[in-house]
Parts: sequence; structure tokens; C-alpha cells
Amino acid sequence: MEITRANTLRGHAVHTSAGRIATTSYDGFRLMDLSAKVIAHQPEEVASLYPAVVFRPDGRHVASNQGAAPRVSIRDMQGKRVAEIGAEVESVPMALDYSPDSKLIGIGFANGSVMLYDAATFRPIGVPVLAQKSPVISLCFNPQSTAFATGAESTIIRLWDIAGSPLTPPIRAHAGGVHALQFTPDGRILMSGGRDEFVRFWATGAEAWMALARERLRSRTAQPTAAGESPASASAERLGTASTTRP
Repeated sequence: MEITRANTLRGHAVHTSAGRIATTSYDGFRLMDLSAKVIAHQPEEVASLYPAVVFRPDGRHVASNQGAAPRVSIRDMQGKRVAEIGAEVESVPMALDYSPDSKLIGIGFANGSVMLYDAATFRPIGVPVLAQKSPVISLCFNPQSTAFATGAESTIIRLWDIAGSPLTPPIRAHAGGVHALQFTPDGRILMSGGRDEFVRFWATGAEAWMALARERLRSRTAQPTAAGESPASASAERLGTASTTRP
């Protein structure tokens, strides 16, 4: 099965029970069935520098960002646009996720803010949260739909409740931007993937994050260990708050 020929595939999502594949590339957005038959194609909606496309878990809609446009398109399963959201924040959407219960959609923006929307009415919930000091390039809800994590171009990850209150201190997670976030099914571990080509695993309990933050603060002026590892990362391993592997 071949999906695109001449243009680089920049982002994709699959919803097996709805029988749909969504892709974004430099020749636009496509919605296909599972045999790759094109149902809808919007060539004017080219992929963003940080492409994001995600299906609503109940299979009713698919959301995607578009180039440098300050909006997110919501489409039904036939590719018809039913809404555009994101105008409340004067910035470019860079990260998207639906909550697992299909009630919320979260958008991370280039100005470091996050906005939550009602996934049924498309109305904003509350006011934008200034989540990071640099672009939010990854966002993920926990399995319980009670919290979400953000990852920034500035290497920071952080947890938030759905009211926009921080649940953890900011943690410098990678030597580069945090491009991917995913919770384990029980929500106890958050996995992060960075530009530094590492995947890291983080315990989501606030006590573990506070301990790691304190260790890293104390180690800023410390000398590296003989193995070249900072005392902070070594302590994180002992605490079980983070481990690293190369993908």
C-alpha cells in the first residue's frame, strides 16, 4: 500500500474502528480508508513545520494543524470541515491531542501557551495557559483524562491538571526539543522523546518530580562523574524517576 508518491509524509494518524487514515504532507491533507483510497484531499492545507494530526478517540472527528495558519481544522469522517479552532490565541498551533474520553482537545502554540476546547461544541474552556517559555511542540493527555503533559522546544516537560494548574515543577528533560510524549496505559509513567535521540521514562507522581527537580537544581554546578554522567541523572536513575535508552 502506497500513500503518497511525490511528497514527504509529515504526519499521520490511524483510527482502525472508524476505518480511516489521515495524513499531512507538503501537498496537503488527506483522509483515506484503510485500503488507502482517498476520501478527501485538501491540497491547500500543507503540513506544518511541526505537523499534528489526531483522531477523536470515539471516531467522530479528526483534527490537524496547517502550515503557518493560526488555526486547527476539525473534520468529520468524510473529510468535511465542521469547525476551526485556535483563533483565541494569536499564535501558530504546533501540538494537538484529544483526551481519551473524547471530551477535550488540547492545543499547544508557538508562543508557549496551551488552550483546551470542548470537543463537542468546539468552544474554548477557560483562558490560555502559559505553559512554557518557548513553543509547545508536544502535548499528551493522561489515560484518565484528568491531566496533560507538555513538551517544549526549550527541552522542558511539565504536567498540568485540566484546569491549567501545574502539577509538577518544570524539568529539563532532553538536550534539545521534546518532540514526543506518551503515557503508559495506567498513567503512572510518562515517556518523552527528544531531539537528542533519547527516550526517557518519568514517574508521574508529584513527589518523584519534586525530588528530581531538587537533585537537578543542586547539581547545576557539580562536576560530572567519572563515567561522564551528571549527579542529577545518576540520582534520577536511583530514584526510578527517569531512565534513558536510544531508540
